Amino acid sequence: MIVPLVLSFDLDDTLWPVSPVIAAAERQLLSWLRERHPEIVSGHDLESLRALRDGVAQRFPERSHDLTF
Repeated sequence: MIVPLVLSFDLDDTLWPVSPVIAAAERQLLSWLRERHPEIVSGHDLESLRALRDGVAQRFPERSHDLTF
């Protein structure tokens, strides 16, 4: 018997509050970058990295959903 698997993302707080999870992921990413690639995040904090990401999304709205872009 084949059991279908589904991976679902709830990004609008329908099932659970997503903001604390995203904030924790951002903190972990910044910590990881500081440890392994400090030159990339030199002079940055969470707010400046969010502003940078938002600026890229505004400049390329057709790719704003693609965080790996």
